[in-house]
Amino acid sequence: REDKMGHYVGMDVGKERTAVCIVDRFGELILEREVETDPEAIMNLLAPSRSAIELAGLKGGGLSSWLTRCLRKERLPVVQVDAGRLHRYAAASAAKTDRHDARVIAEALRGGLYREVFLKSMAAHELWTLLAQRATLLQEARRLELSVRGTVRSAGHRMQGRGGIHFRDRVTALLEDEPSFLDLLTTTLDSRNTLLAHHKDLNG
Repeated sequence: REDKMGHYVGMDVGKERTAVCIVDRFGELILEREVETDPEAIMNLLAPSRSAIELAGLKGGGLSSWLTRCLRKERLPVVQVDAGRLHRYAAASAAKTDRHDARVIAEALRGGLYREVFLKSMAAHELWTLLAQRATLLQEARRLELSVRGTVRSAGHRMQGRGGIHFRDRVTALLEDEPSFLDLLTTTLDSRNTLLAHHKDLNG
């Protein structure tokens, strides 16, 4: 008679495919398979064992947070687990495949040998995304500014001070006698201004 509870699901999540392993409470292998990294595909695979699943787990990182949220909406008991601790748990094994990692996760869940990774709220995730986008825009704007400074220097001029909102005006003033250099910089200066405008919009 098959146990009604006590199945543990390990998932090693990849960009395209996810390795899934199910073991029972005695460590017997129930299922090992790879499916598309898609919540519906994973839930379809788990459907025959759904009522017996005690806990499912996947390594934190990459698509894991998104997938965890989706699977929780399907009422699957799922956690993200600390990848570092899993590596120590699996150190004795020479094997290193996605399927092996999924088995390690399942066994760690079965033995309680895992540490759960805190899943950020959507609000926190959105804030982190906003901050990351702002930093990227500013970084790219500064990279373009350095490129312009290099071109100005090659024309025999040196720009003093930081970029600021009058950066383009200062470049234009320095290169008023070298219109060909100024023409070459038009696209770069336009791009810098666009990036800074978007950065300002995100700050608003």
